[in-house]
Amino acid sequence: MRVEYINPFVETSYRVLKEVLGGAEVKRGNLYLKSTAMPVMGVAALVGLAGDVEGRVLFDMTLETALNIASKMNGEKLEVFDDLAKATISELANLITAQAGIVRRTEDGNSSIRRNIRERRSFDCSSYY
Repeated sequence: MRVEYINPFVETSYRVLKEVLGGAEVKRGNLYLKSTAMPVMGVAALVGLAGDVEGRVLFDMTLETALNIASKMNGEKLEVFDDLAKATISELANLITAQAGIVRRTEDGNSSIRRNIRERRSFDCSSYY
């Protein structure tokens, strides 16, 4: 996995989460590459990429985190992970993916416009609990 593809998602995730959560504290944990298959944490949104960069981006979080984010984004307390919560987390994944695909850092640290993600498909935002 090339770091120049990962960093825009990390940076954009932080920025978008701060925005949609109204300035709430957002912390980035340690990044690591999974060497073996691991089950999802509870809720996963999968976004497919097509264009110069092809593949999938997986947004994985605990059920509690997903409900808290969906509640904040909808302005109401959501108690269950229903269709509204699924749609909200799927939209969050699409927002981050779209914005991460527009700007990337070149090797010398400068920003460059990148319009090579031509298509995004949000797959089912599934919950496992």
